[in-house]
Amino acid sequence: PFHKIASSHLILTTPEKWDSLTRKWTDHFILLGSVKLILMDEVHLVGDASRGSCVESVMCRMKIIQRSTRAVTMTLAQIQDSSSSSFTRTTPQDFQAPMRIVAVSATLPNFMDVAAFLDAKEAFSF
Repeated sequence: PFHKIASSHLILTTPEKWDSLTRKWTDHFILLGSVKLILMDEVHLVGDASRGSCVESVMCRMKIIQRSTRAVTMTLAQIQDSSSSSFTRTTPQDFQAPMRIVAVSATLPNFMDVAAFLDAKEAFSF
């Protein structure tokens, strides 16, 4: 599935599927490090006994991947020689750009707790 993902501009998946795909993230470091926007629906599940741990682990793992990506200096040749050869338009500067997380929910009484979990600044929590 990673070859199809590498040539995509948009990936639409459940937290459970993304959790499964990203468990061996070091095998697909360049691909997963190039993700710069995550829109997570149903963030009210954070702390939920059934699916909350999956949502939490996906968000934590993506933050770890992004920190790791920014810590590595990559050359254009390394990017193009990676196992995912669909990165012809990717530059080393793209990996230094921060990842944005958009967390949405129809009801979120504990939005400040979720904002703290996501390291969101207060100005961006509404």
